[in-house]
Amino acid sequence: MLIKEEMFVGALGRFLHAAGQIPVDRDGGRGALAAALGVLKRGGVVGVFPEGSRGRGDAADARAGITWLALNGRAPVVPVAVLGTRRTGEGVNHVPRVRRRVVVAFGEPVLLERPAGMSGRQAMVEANERLRDALALHVAATVTATGLTLPTDAPLESAADAGAAET
Repeated sequence: MLIKEEMFVGALGRFLHAAGQIPVDRDGGRGALAAALGVLKRGGVVGVFPEGSRGRGDAADARAGITWLALNGRAPVVPVAVLGTRRTGEGVNHVPRVRRRVVVAFGEPVLLERPAGMSGRQAMVEANERLRDALALHVAATVTATGLTLPTDAPLESAADAGAAET
């Protein structure tokens, strides 16, 4: 799993390293992508939050890192919708209370390939759009199937949330 490097401190950081998680410098991230590509080439699995940060959960802002990994690692992408972890008005570091309904739904794998004769840049653009559409459709279908809704706002970055992130 690719996880923001800020999480790799203290006991949690040691646990994440021991569990094989990959720290991501969100200003660059190339080292993390190279490490993730190595995992894929060895036949492993990599978890990626395609938005790069916590958003509404609609996959509207999927970044190209997941597409790059899929194309270069020749790995299928399994869309996963995670609903119920944040409600409208809750901050980025809000932890859902016990008994809150959370749904994790896996979709059909999406295989991305670079068409012959197409430039790498154009293949990335087209594959990223295809993947973003597949992810968004999967999330929308999961919302419809479960009745759980996405938050209507971007997550808040409150002082309380910032303090919670430091502990």
